[in-house]
Amino acid sequence: MQQLIKSNDQLKIFIANELKNTENELISGRLVEVVAAYLVRLSGIRANLKGYNYLVKVITYGVIDPNLLHPLSKGAYISASDVFGVKVSCLERNIRLAIDSAYYNSPEQLRSIFAYPGDKPYVSEYIAVAVDLIRQEILKRKLTI
Repeated sequence: MQQLIKSNDQLKIFIANELKNTENELISGRLVEVVAAYLVRLSGIRANLKGYNYLVKVITYGVIDPNLLHPLSKGAYISASDVFGVKVSCLERNIRLAIDSAYYNSPEQLRSIFAYPGDKPYVSEYIAVAVDLIRQEILKRKLTI
């Protein structure tokens, strides 16, 4: 539990520092992507994996437009696969492998971010919680995405 509080505090501090530099109430997609990348790294996913970049992009799309999350395979996955020039199945597989890798290397680190009590989280759960965490922090500061 203590680790969960520490990790969430790290995320909140990072977001606060990044948002401090914004002069207006409109958040750019690039800033959302920076925060998403930090959250993905904080959860233990290594940046050298293809799934890392795919996951950051999907989370970014989810924060900017939550309607793309339902269903993932028809919304955010298609948008991200177009950007990277890969098939949706390839994108989904690499994201799943990145989350699996993080879980098997350090399950406690992944659990500390998402407070997920069971086995490794499903991809959709990981993305939904990540999007929710980022959106909550942005909305607390009364900013617009």
